Amino acid sequence: MDDIDVPDVREDEWEPWLELLSKLHTYRSWNRFRTFLIRNLELLTGAQQISVFYRSGSGDVQADLPIGQGIGAAMLATEPGEVRFDGDITSVMAYASPEFSAWLVFVAPGRWNLAQILRRVSLPMGGLLARAWRFERLRSSLEHALASTGQAAEGFTVIGRDDLATIAAGITGAAGIATILITHEATGSVQAAWWDPASGLQSAPVTVPEILVRIEAAIEDAREVSLRAGLAEQFSKTFGDDATLDWYYFVPVKNGENAVALVGAGISTVSFASAPPPAIDLLSDLDDVPRTSNRRMEQGETTEELRVIAQQIGRYLSDRSLRDSAFTDGMVRERTHLGNDLHDSLLQDLTYLQLQLGRLEPLIDADPDRARTMLEQVQSLLTTTSREARELSVGLTSSSSSTDLFDVLEPVAERFRSRFDGRVDVKSVGASRPSPASLNAQVMRILQEVLNNVWKHAAASRVSIELGYDPDSLHLLVTDNGRGFVMEDQGPNQLGLRGIQDRAHEIGAAVDVKSELGKGTTVTVRIPA
Repeated sequence: MDDIDVPDVREDEWEPWLELLSKLHTYRSWNRFRTFLIRNLELLTGAQQISVFYRSGSGDVQADLPIGQGIGAAMLATEPGEVRFDGDITSVMAYASPEFSAWLVFVAPGRWNLAQILRRVSLPMGGLLARAWRFERLRSSLEHALASTGQAAEGFTVIGRDDLATIAAGITGAAGIATILITHEATGSVQAAWWDPASGLQSAPVTVPEILVRIEAAIEDAREVSLRAGLAEQFSKTFGDDATLDWYYFVPVKNGENAVALVGAGISTVSFASAPPPAIDLLSDLDDVPRTSNRRMEQGETTEELRVIAQQIGRYLSDRSLRDSAFTDGMVRERTHLGNDLHDSLLQDLTYLQLQLGRLEPLIDADPDRARTMLEQVQSLLTTTSREARELSVGLTSSSSSTDLFDVLEPVAERFRSRFDGRVDVKSVGASRPSPASLNAQVMRILQEVLNNVWKHAAASRVSIELGYDPDSLHLLVTDNGRGFVMEDQGPNQLGLRGIQDRAHEIGAAVDVKSELGKGTTVTVRIPA
């Protein structure tokens, strides 16, 4: 029923359709392309609903949006450019290939000469639709290939050989095109690398001076660069004397704002001289349609694919860099904490032991009783230091992914109870709620340090530990009935307070210490929700 007799479409009626085709060229995202296409087709046709139907390979036909009571594959057109009608449903086959097919389906369109228009514009529109689908498939495949390699591209300004192998293999498998990666090595040389499915990663230095100048400037300025004619032919000899490619294009791979490599590909333009005209020439009798040669179309497609590849590799490198940076920052912070823990506890005790042992030797003969008393003190402090080192070791090697803070803190209190001569009370107040494991780990270390201070300095017989769940915060309250101290006499780095303050700062918590001689000490840590 696609042979309805309708008047010719006026020339001015083509203008919005040609403008739509021009705008569709800018979209490389499959979802954004479909959204923009459908929104504009609704305006141009007045259809109540529009959907893109498509099929990948020999799979089932899928619908972008369900339409009415549903449309079966048998109701769709079978030839590119063919328009079919079924009640208030109009469909046109926009693209057909073994890899991908696409249809545009309209419900109750209001444009009476739509069939005649679709016969002319559906093929170039379908070609752009297939292009967006290929880019999306390339992006998804490359993302999966890079993520599954198991290699860590560190994101430095120089990419190593192992990283090249990872990326090149991922591109070859995902893109299905012969891509080349160019990097500026630490040695100062410029290397071209490519993946050979049979031999693995291959590389060769770029030595032609004029090519080197262009490549190095492109990496330095993070810009695209092409090699044509004679330069392209010289560059192609890098890959073998039989190479006959006469056009190369390279796109910068960025990690942040800096280019860390160029990714490129080459084609031979000679074969396009006698090739048939592209499908877009379906509109060639319209004066306002721009002419595009096969060569330029192939170059444009290659350039767009390279930009997608470069964007995906850059995102991969950036993600790796962020993870590496977070890991490194975490290690630095933990080393700082460890240094503080050692300085505030073990190193001070070991220094005191060293001084006492130095004084002990002269007293063995001169004052045996005093020497015996000093030896007992040294033995007692050694026992204390040994326990403290064991507690520190447990803290460093213990980790928990639990989001229940009380479950994380309770084992710390139990270990303290096992070595404390007095009474230890532990309780939770308020309705518990989950909290991040990273926050719980820091609160656990804070509690360890507070209890270590009690054990070393307080001479207490009772310790109370309270975890409170307040509406807008959490609080950890540790109270002892020990000897207490005068706050003004204690600097910020004394009694282990420095490590507690540092850890609290990392989680945005506030620490309050109250103490009075003979009345004990209370440490409150308040953590915002």
